[in-house]
Amino acid sequence: MTDYHPVPCADHSRLELAIIRREALTLNGVNESGEALAQLRCTPLDIFAREGAEYLTVRGDDNQHHLLRLDRIHIEP
Repeated sequence: MTDYHPVPCADHSRLELAIIRREALTLNGVNESGEALAQLRCTPLDIFAREGAEYLTVRGDDNQHHLLRLDRIHIEP
């Protein structure tokens, strides 16, 4: 059992479109290591499901890859 809360369809669709377009996004939230992400500028690479939760892999402006659980991030406009 997981504590994952599904994200709104509009947010999920926005992320999928950003992946297809390789569109840069600014995200806030917490990564899988529990580190706070403040204004992470990144390019989304993939969305996938694992163990009852959905995740986003991104490449930050620092060229580092990050794994983010969808219900723990906020997409800046």
